[in-house]
Amino acid sequence: MRILIYTKMLPELPKKNKSLERTLDGKVNDWLMANYPNDYLLEVKVKGGKLSPHQKKKLLEVEDGVFSYKFPDGFLRTPCDYVGLKYGIALVCVIDGRDVVCTPNRKEELNFTFSI
Repeated sequence: MRILIYTKMLPELPKKNKSLERTLDGKVNDWLMANYPNDYLLEVKVKGGKLSPHQKKKLLEVEDGVFSYKFPDGFLRTPCDYVGLKYGIALVCVIDGRDVVCTPNRKEELNFTFSI
């Protein structure tokens, strides 16, 4: 009797970029908390990283400045149930070496750069 097991190999995920994002996204947020005057929804990417569809969808929800998010309940230790913004801005910040370029979703806001 022969048993054939077929497994589909999935492509390798870019572990280096994910690890770098995890390491540096807190530094980007710390800089924004200290220096950026508006409420924001933040997505940090390492240069070359792409936004996934669910990230684009959430960032587009801030288009009119209003955003609400329900943290999932369950067995997770979440900080609260909801977070809400009334005058928020969606920011996508791209890390390139030590430079960070942030692009807001509002036309009246300019891109800005800082170093971490």
